[in-house]
Amino acid sequence: MTEKSGFEGSYSTVERGKRRQEVLERAKAGVSANKIAADLGVAEYAVQQIIEQLRADGSLPAGATASEPG
Repeated sequence: MTEKSGFEGSYSTVERGKRRQEVLERAKAGVSANKIAADLGVAEYAVQQIIEQLRADGSLPAGATASEPG
């Protein structure tokens, strides 16, 4: 079940948490942001934002993935 928050394309906290976990697992495995985005069907920018959040909260070490645009 997908909860909408009133804006088309806005997902529930559960779905955001799931996406964050998917990105974290792939990034820890050394997968690039570009590849993660392609695998998940989302924009690379969205993946880069999640990676930045993961690094900021200490969930992901700084060198865990080649996330910089290129």
